[in-house]
Amino acid sequence: MPDMTDEELERIESMIGEIHFGFIPLEKAPSSHRSNITHQRLCLFENFVHYGKECCAYPNQLVKPLNIAVSQIPTSIALCRDYAQWSARNHIWNVESDAGWLAVQQQFLSPDGNPTIDQ
Repeated sequence: MPDMTDEELERIESMIGEIHFGFIPLEKAPSSHRSNITHQRLCLFENFVHYGKECCAYPNQLVKPLNIAVSQIPTSIALCRDYAQWSARNHIWNVESDAGWLAVQQQFLSPDGNPTIDQ
């Protein structure tokens, strides 16, 4: 997600899934920079805003296809009430390095760098 170009992202009409970077153990977490790019992009989509506490960081971002701000979606209003405390407790904004994240990613790659099927 963070490596996609803006043009690639714009071609995606809808995306489903959930994000829970805040629950990744600190030693395995991606950098806050990588997380920020990923979250901001995923939080463009309605499905993620309903369940991703990470979307609370972007209250004014417009959500596809609703074309309203994150902060105007009822489920996000309730979800975001304790965002400041939650984000601090889960180190959302203070992970400097991708080292732990990249080490985890390597576990799911074959020697040629392609994803393994059985993982």
